[in-house]
Amino acid sequence: MIDLIPGIEPEDNRMLVELFQEGSPAPMVISLEADVDDEWTARSAAGMESPLTEVPAAQAAWAG
Repeated sequence: MIDLIPGIEPEDNRMLVELFQEGSPAPMVISLEADVDDEWTARSAAGMESPLTEVPAAQAAWAG
């Protein structure tokens, strides 16, 4: 549920996360549903990309 855009009614929004067993680390694809307009869709994508940039360092730390 997205309820943060002023003047827009709350709405459901879905994402699909796919993990593939094709080596190590396993590839991951995240597909986001389009938002109310291009600007908010870009903001959603940027919000998802930011924490994902930290994944490789976390994986390296776990591998020790």
